[in-house]
Amino acid sequence: MQNHLIPSEISWLSFNNCILDEAYDSNNSLYERIKFLAIHSSNLDEFFRVKIRKLLTKNSKKNTELLNKILAEVNLQQNRFGAIWKKSILPELAANNIVYYENQELLEEHLEEIEYYFKSIILSYIQVIYISINQPKTYFLNNRSLYFLVKLKDTSGNFNYAYLNIPSDKLDRFKQLQSQEIRIILFRLIL
Repeated sequence: MQNHLIPSEISWLSFNNCILDEAYDSNNSLYERIKFLAIHSSNLDEFFRVKIRKLLTKNSKKNTELLNKILAEVNLQQNRFGAIWKKSILPELAANNIVYYENQELLEEHLEEIEYYFKSIILSYIQVIYISINQPKTYFLNNRSLYFLVKLKDTSGNFNYAYLNIPSDKLDRFKQLQSQEIRIILFRLIL
């Protein structure tokens, strides 16, 4: 007799896909659809922290196969998430006179405001931790924290690395810029 049970991880991803269905549904308000994308993203973070970590601690052929199925499904969902964001949410935001800076040049009129915000608000929270091959040490990353990895090139052409903590617990992820229309910039773009 074959076992036709669906692994809980795949079932959980199926549920999270239903949340994407709600984000895609234009019968829901724009605000609700953005919230559904945020819920999907938050759920996926927790999924990797809990379910994937548990799978990685048990090394077996069965777990490797399951992990491959999970990663394939997550990749599909992430592509769908991106398509909903780019093809549906961003155009609707623009139709409501809200410009979301993502992959476009910043307007000259915003550069001074962004620089001021970075220097007066963000900079006080950032800690730069340099990673050195010559001085090995244990680097401690906090769980549920965000980090930004930076590749640095010195004057002799050698590369070094550092990471920055992203103070997401102290600062909003978005900043509304002063403008005739509403312009929003993602926190990581200010860095």
